[in-house]
Amino acid sequence: MSKTKKIKSYRRLPLYIVEDHNEVLPYIHRAIGSHHLPFSNLVFVHFDSHPDMLIPKDMPADETFNKEILYENISIENWIMPMIYAGHISVILWVKPPWCSQIEDKNIHFYVGKCVTTGTLRCSCKESYFVSETLYRPESQLTNKKLVQLVVFTLRPNGWREDSGLYKSAEDMQQEHKGNVRKGNVKEAAIKGQINKSSKVQEKLAGGETDSKQNKNNVDKCVMGKSVNEKTNNTCVKCGGLRNDLLQTGESRYSEKDKLVTDERQDLNDGEIKKHCTCTDLHSETFIDNANDSPGPSGSQNSSSCDITHDKFRQSLKDISSLLNEFSDGTLILDIDLDFYSTKNPFLEVYTPSQYKILQELYRFQAPTSNSDEDIEACVVKRENELNHLKQEFLKFSQCSEPLLSHPKANQMKALVEDLQSCQTEGGDAVNFDLLHEAGCTCDDTELPHHVSSQEQINLLVDATQEFLSHLKRPTIITMARSSQDDYCPPDQVESIQNSVLEILQDLYLEIELTVDYELSMESTNL
Repeated sequence: MSKTKKIKSYRRLPLYIVEDHNEVLPYIHRAIGSHHLPFSNLVFVHFDSHPDMLIPKDMPADETFNKEILYENISIENWIMPMIYAGHISVILWVKPPWCSQIEDKNIHFYVGKCVTTGTLRCSCKESYFVSETLYRPESQLTNKKLVQLVVFTLRPNGWREDSGLYKSAEDMQQEHKGNVRKGNVKEAAIKGQINKSSKVQEKLAGGETDSKQNKNNVDKCVMGKSVNEKTNNTCVKCGGLRNDLLQTGESRYSEKDKLVTDERQDLNDGEIKKHCTCTDLHSETFIDNANDSPGPSGSQNSSSCDITHDKFRQSLKDISSLLNEFSDGTLILDIDLDFYSTKNPFLEVYTPSQYKILQELYRFQAPTSNSDEDIEACVVKRENELNHLKQEFLKFSQCSEPLLSHPKANQMKALVEDLQSCQTEGGDAVNFDLLHEAGCTCDDTELPHHVSSQEQINLLVDATQEFLSHLKRPTIITMARSSQDDYCPPDQVESIQNSVLEILQDLYLEIELTVDYELSMESTNL
């Protein structure tokens, strides 16, 4: 009889930084394969402005267990759910900033499984986030299903005000770009769900002057040595080496005892990941909605009200900590997307306000009439037909300058395409109708979040993150995504945000083994 492999311990807490969020998945798989993470019962704490919980629509569920095919199919918005189906994750805590509304604060259970009809991955969650993307299937239509608990929690810092500093709304952003659409600004591969396979690490020695305003390239200046893993081109960084380069002002929180360590990661075992059919039986728990009790946009507050809101903030952290104590036997992965602190909707820089408004009207999602399985199934079928029809109609424009359209809103579609074509510069790229459809699919009943935070707001969120994490058990690994090359995290803010987050992580966990696996964009290197 085979014995369960003993879980190993890292000498130092590993932290992996990538550019596109889906690129953290191989690091998680390797930690499972090297037995530093258990195969199942993982608690996934996910700081992000986006849930990232969509599903690769056309990928057969069985390909979840072929890692190379899986990596080719996942993208920034759909890399988490395959880990649930593979049996790894049993609890997801999505921690979202105050401006996000894709899913309300709640505690829900649902299944992820293989659709008996199509053989693709689907889920039984009835949230609009999944239904509008046609990812819902009743539990009875799912096989090899895995139960997951999703806890959604809004982290609203004490003293948070929407009107502070440099905050820009989506409307403000569109007005700034009205009549001045930037071509090629968005990294199309990321938005369309393609993975950049040629990601390499910039290998630079520490040195050079730092920019106190924008914390220019600090982490990459601390990269030491050559690649220790040819496959991923990653390098190892000592956190102690960040002391002088990372922190611009004030006393460093970084420990002097941190030493450069060699990368001890082990590749995933040669054998394929085996299916794990055990479902964790999780019990419901009352979830306290932090968003409802927290202060919204407001002016100055007196000291008494500030004390009250601070008490509520602290209490909300204790509530979520108590909830997670139910899963204290689970191993924790801490995952942070830097767009949690400041985020953009990149499509607002691709399309003018009038163009984007037409897209919203064309792709608007009509919710089901009730929460019954039958009504939601009917809604999913209707939505699938709507999206397929829109896609086919737009593709006709790439084949003919004046196509014959059958869509009820054909006039709006023609007006949109004509407007897009009129914006094209001579010799520029033609209208990308695939990208246009992808943009439309984000305009269902909610928009992509857009909130370019002021420095004051970033500081509040970073401080709140530190206090939040102080209530949770120590993670086994940390993963981090910059999300700047596709403009989800503002490129002019990403370095400063990254440095601030690294500082609090070092303060919390002391010894960290840092691995960076990304290339700096031209915009970042010119900051």
